[in-house]
Amino acid sequence: MSHAAQNLLKRRYRADRRFKAYSIGALCVAIAFLALFFTDIVLKALPGLQQAEIELTYTYTDDMQFDPAGGVKDEALSDEFYSLVSRGWSRLLPTEVQENPELMGTTETLWVLATDDVDQYLKGEYNQLGDEERALVDRLAEDGRASLNFNTHLFTNGDSKLPEYAGLRSALVGSLYLVFLVFIFAFPLGVMTAVYLEEYAPENQLTNWIEVNINNLAAVPSIIFGLLGLAVFINFFGAPRSSALVGGLTIGIMTLPLIIIAARAALRAVPDAIRQGALAVGASRWQMVKDHVLPLA
Repeated sequence: MSHAAQNLLKRRYRADRRFKAYSIGALCVAIAFLALFFTDIVLKALPGLQQAEIELTYTYTDDMQFDPAGGVKDEALSDEFYSLVSRGWSRLLPTEVQENPELMGTTETLWVLATDDVDQYLKGEYNQLGDEERALVDRLAEDGRASLNFNTHLFTNGDSKLPEYAGLRSALVGSLYLVFLVFIFAFPLGVMTAVYLEEYAPENQLTNWIEVNINNLAAVPSIIFGLLGLAVFINFFGAPRSSALVGGLTIGIMTLPLIIIAARAALRAVPDAIRQGALAVGASRWQMVKDHVLPLA
């Protein structure tokens, strides 16, 4: 090999190594950004797992006064704790007393949810507490009567106008409903459509037209399907906006083309020898699909 050819080969190898290094560097940068984003999300979400609570000694008396918001306002709360205790707790007192009349005249020491301002103050975040309220919270924290505890309400409560009582239950339950509805609607319909197009449908212009439209629907933005659900299910059929059925059907229609495409790709991956062998021993086309092709796909 001549000297010029060797130099050319070395330059090609160096270019190959540089390209490999650039690719690895780009991958490392992408992983670093991904780790940074996830770390930022986790660090900002961790304080939400804790909720400020205040230890309160409360007496159920016959002269409890009900405020217009539906809660309880008496001297025991208004003197010190009324501005620190969540309104959600005081609103639950009338119902608790009605369900348990034996509580009247008794005194209980219990931990109750504090307001969101107290919660933010104990976490060192911005809050709207006054100087007197901050001094009271500091005194309660020193006495062990105000602390940050695990926020069980985050998983057991639903939506609420009160930040300290808001939780993820509605979102979690709604997501499960949507997944269930999408599964029972889109999955069987998508698989059956893929089986028909791949195993039964003849090769003609109609089949080609259907395939083209399925591929086009898979590329349609999700906002278009949302507008379709709004126009058809809500405006035309009059379904309620909060219905999980509307969301499930809309997402099911959106994912249906993707399921069909993925199922067809899985069916194509099954060797033709499996089909030919099943048909050769006398199996019908449906038996061939049901007993041999689908399990392998």
